[in-house]
Formats: sequence, structure tokens, C-alpha cells
Amino acid sequence: MQKEKKQQERKALQLRRFFIQALHRRLPDFVLNGHPTSSVPQLISISFPGLEGESILKLLDQEGIYISTGSACQSHRVEISPVLKAIGLEERTARGTVRISFGKSTT
Repeated sequence: MQKEKKQQERKALQLRRFFIQALHRRLPDFVLNGHPTSSVPQLISISFPGLEGESILKLLDQEGIYISTGSACQSHRVEISPVLKAIGLEERTARGTVRISFGKSTT
């Protein structure tokens, strides 16, 4: 069981690195929230200053890509996440924040 968990973490970390590198090549004007390497490998919080997270979410949803604009426990709220406020994001940046999760079935 522990071995499987480690394998899943390695896969998530590889996917995370790949995703961030690909995003940098295509959309260099984004902000990676949190520490670039010392974070949970299955989650990425990124901000697109000047854009609305809800708009990004809806556009990607139409393409079959499902992301979130906040944590699961905050999904019903419209206001800016207290965590994003606590890390010092400006409102303009925080409003353009999305959360991407990587799981076992992510390719």
C-alpha cells in the first residue's frame, strides 16, 4: 500500500512539472502560488492576473477539462479565498486563480 502511494506521488510530481513547464511555454504571464517544489504534488494553484477564474473554469469545462476556482471546502463561495489573501495576492490576481488537481487517472 505504501509503495503504491509513493508511485502515485511520483506520477503526480512528474505531471505537475510537465504541466508547469508546458504552461510557461504557452502562457508565460501566470503566477504559481505556493512554493514551486515543496508543495503537495497533486495540486497546483495558479493565477492569471486580470482574468476571472470563473471564466477560465467555464472555457475549460467546454473542452472537457475540469478544474476549480477554490478549495473543495470553499467551492460554494464567491469571495476571494482567505488563503489567497493570507499569502498576499492582490485582489486582481486572486480573482484569476484556479486550482488544478492531478489524480490516479490523470494522463
